Amino acid sequence: MRTTYTALIAILTALVAPPSAAVLTNTVALAAGPEVAKIVGVSQIANWQTIDAHRLVLSLNPKRNYLVTLQSDCFALRHAENLGISTSNDVIYAGFDYVTADGVQCRIQRINELDAAQKVALTDA
Repeated sequence: MRTTYTALIAILTALVAPPSAAVLTNTVALAAGPEVAKIVGVSQIANWQTIDAHRLVLSLNPKRNYLVTLQSDCFALRHAENLGISTSNDVIYAGFDYVTADGVQCRIQRINELDAAQKVALTDA
């Protein structure tokens, strides 16, 4: 009888538990386009939108949008009023450059291109 209750509790927990970080990461990955090593011509970033403490969308213009994934959580990103991005000769490199959110530096791990539909799916904008 005890095994039945344990199994029932495990099933109910799985049904009501929030999605894990791995599930959320996979969902975001499915919504993103191909991975790129760099973003060229970033002297004028038009807009940025925070997805979570680990990801943001950079828009250079309506047709050039990128999902930027950070190496680790950058908790300052969620409520940052000021955002800076390191560049080398007007280029952002994954694995080298970093985002600065209200003075906190967070290394860029990965960059994915986004089309308009993917951007909307990620930002609900």
